[in-house]
Amino acid sequence: MKKEIYGMLLLFSIILTAVSLFSYDASDPCIGPDFLTIPEVVHNLFGLVGAHVAGFFIYLFGVGALWVPLILSLTGLWYFKERSSNIIWMTLAGGLVLMISTGSILFLFKESYGFSNTLISAGGVVGNVLASFLLKYTNIIGCITILLFFIILGFILATGISLVALALFVYQKIISLMTTMKNDFREFSDYIRLKVGKFLENRKLSRLNRANLGEVLADPDPQEIDITPNLSEKKALVRLPEKRVIEKKITTRDESIPLDDLFESPIVALEPDDIEYVSESGLEDIRVKSKFILPKLSFLDE
Repeated sequence: MKKEIYGMLLLFSIILTAVSLFSYDASDPCIGPDFLTIPEVVHNLFGLVGAHVAGFFIYLFGVGALWVPLILSLTGLWYFKERSSNIIWMTLAGGLVLMISTGSILFLFKESYGFSNTLISAGGVVGNVLASFLLKYTNIIGCITILLFFIILGFILATGISLVALALFVYQKIISLMTTMKNDFREFSDYIRLKVGKFLENRKLSRLNRANLGEVLADPDPQEIDITPNLSEKKALVRLPEKRVIEKKITTRDESIPLDDLFESPIVALEPDDIEYVSESGLEDIRVKSKFILPKLSFLDE
């Protein structure tokens, strides 16, 4: 029962944050001096509660707050898969790093971005302060490098996916797709070539038929043709083929050959296989340690 209650709370949180953030409007009330005011019109789809929830996250993290529903979804996924508490805390920590670094790196280019017919702060309070601090001491190149490092780190902590495994997975999928497209194109070209060949052959046969028909029409008048039957040709037509004697060659087995040698299965040489084995790449969670259980001492009794 405890697991179901936590699951329902996580599901409600995911729906609340997703609907609130993606229907955010800057004119709705949020944290500040007008926190307790209730306007006549609230544009957020979740009403006044959704406006305050979205305003709180966007005030802190800016555009990076849009990661919140995804981070909560991953947390719920690991919880239902009964992952350890360390995995869940690493997911939340990675999501926090991802939100802050995303807003900070976007703040380097613009202070606000258009979203859903409104404007959203690039990095919020936290992202703007961090980006300004890094710009002061590392300049633009160093700031971008550091923030990209934290974005990659937050992604790995939140998802548990290795970037090397992800790149290998994408590479294999691209190679497989290109091979499939190449085979399909070859089959299509063979089909077109076969159809064109049949069309040319049929056109050639039709031309021959028209030429033969023209020769028949150019023959002499049928009244001038000698229709006297030729008995020799008729006899040649009805002549039966000569009988051929088919000799059946009967071979006898040599009694000196042993039965084991006679019915022994032939030995076929193995063909060398030059195909290199390539293991399938899987996007596994690198945060999970492989479980190996030592066998009991009774294993050595034999």
